[in-house]
Amino acid sequence: MKRLCSLVLVVLCIIGATGCSRSAGITPVTMVAELGTNAAGKSLTAQLVTWDIQQGTLTLSDKPIFQRSYYNDWPAIIWSQGPPFTALQRSVDQIQDGVKQQLLMLQPATADTKVLAWPATLAASVKAQKSVAWYAWDKKTFMSAPVEMIAALYKTLDGTSLTITEWSASAKTVATPIVPGLNHVSTVYGSGSLDDGFVVVETSSAGSTTGALWLIRLTNGAATWLPCGDAPCGGVTSGAGPQFVRIGSRLYLLGGCRTKIAMIDTAAAKPVITYPAGINKTFSSLITNTWKDTGSGLPFHATLEGSGTVLELSLFNTALNAEQTYALNEDGTVPGYLEGDTSGRLWCMNASGRRLSSVSLPDCQYLSSPSPDLFAG
Repeated sequence: MKRLCSLVLVVLCIIGATGCSRSAGITPVTMVAELGTNAAGKSLTAQLVTWDIQQGTLTLSDKPIFQRSYYNDWPAIIWSQGPPFTALQRSVDQIQDGVKQQLLMLQPATADTKVLAWPATLAASVKAQKSVAWYAWDKKTFMSAPVEMIAALYKTLDGTSLTITEWSASAKTVATPIVPGLNHVSTVYGSGSLDDGFVVVETSSAGSTTGALWLIRLTNGAATWLPCGDAPCGGVTSGAGPQFVRIGSRLYLLGGCRTKIAMIDTAAAKPVITYPAGINKTFSSLITNTWKDTGSGLPFHATLEGSGTVLELSLFNTALNAEQTYALNEDGTVPGYLEGDTSGRLWCMNASGRRLSSVSLPDCQYLSSPSPDLFAG
């Protein structure tokens, strides 16, 4: 989730070396703009913003897709563009008149918006940080796996199993034996169902200073552990924590150190961690151009999101004192970008910087990108 203020959004298509010509069939980029007064107890109204890269146009949905209460500690919105547009219903605890109450984040949806809510038991487990959860569209049900499993001191997890649950009418589970020699397993991403899905875990073993990633492939109710290689940065759950974007079968990862973007092809017979050369060359250049140590002590920070066929990479530009968000393809070309101005307009720009189209987003507090799996970790 990113603020619109002083936002520059540069988008490159994830279509390989074909570039962004009108014949490329680029999927439009879709975001949610949340409009309203930035004050506790108020509500934000959300509308869809669609950028057609081929036509060079920006459009704003005719009517709101949902409203939600604005509080200082509400969680980020998790949504999928569908169709239909689907948002995850979550709740926050607030003290009102000295009484702790659980408040729903989303207000009643319009007919064009679908709202999904976790089963009560799963919601409690996620809130207690015991489970991660996602939505299996093929089964129209939620899935979950444990956040982590830790062996006793000087012991391993040999002989134990990791349980993946499908929250259908009658809950189904797969208990898959953990690979021998591991003493720590953390679930970092999940997608799909027990019949056709996968779970990505980070593991560590005694005496090792480097974490490893495994893809647990789910096929017809059976689970298979497949090694993917060493985790980026020595461990993706270190530092600021991992961020994942799934585009088709490709799962992109920004690890804890925030300086490399990794990718796993989850459909490959032998999935391995790779570092797309074009993406990382551009990423390195962006870091050099945007981040200068100002002596403030603030750490370098980057955020990875995505929409349809593009990646969106947010960096803080210390010279401009503003966040810039880039979307990246494998060869690093730039077909155009979006730019917010101080009057509250969002502009569609071509690669040479000429303004093509704009939409008015008064009092826009946040822009967010979709999560195809409604993953919450």
